[in-house]
Amino acid sequence: MSAAGSRPARRFFALWPGQETRHQLARAARGCLVAGAGRPVAPADFHLTLLFLGTPDARQQAGLVAAARELAVPAFDLVLDRCGCFEAAGVLWLGCSVVPVALAELAAALAAQARALGLQIDPRPFRPHVSIARRPAMPPRQVVVAPPVRWQVGGFALLASRDGVQGGARYLVEHRFPDSG
Repeated sequence: MSAAGSRPARRFFALWPGQETRHQLARAARGCLVAGAGRPVAPADFHLTLLFLGTPDARQQAGLVAAARELAVPAFDLVLDRCGCFEAAGVLWLGCSVVPVALAELAAALAAQARALGLQIDPRPFRPHVSIARRPAMPPRQVVVAPPVRWQVGGFALLASRDGVQGGARYLVEHRFPDSG
């Protein structure tokens, strides 16, 4: 347990956008959200989860970091051109109509490494998305995002999610891949 009795940090691999991409995501989110449609996600927290890891132990985490450093991540373009809702999870999202092969392969490679280290991985298919609001009371205002968000991806990150103020999570980038020095 961490300080003050809060839950231990949960970790996940994710695409972590740069500032310009965050601005594009925020603009697209505003176009999809109906006023009062839920609790908007702060642009500083926008990310695309590649693989949720839960709370790996120190050995597992070290193995995950070492394996991630060995992955060749080709640069690719991700076009987020759809808005939708996962009703059961209470999440409004931005997603892509075409999943880049490099993105699917990266998520699959990370999942294989995590399984090899004994982590229990969510068996549901990978559905790339960026959460833009939680607990939406109504569906998105639009389904097609215009203009679409064009995200040039050149790497990914390992993030820690810690409980924040007012019940929200705060994200901390622990490692970037490829290493940025």
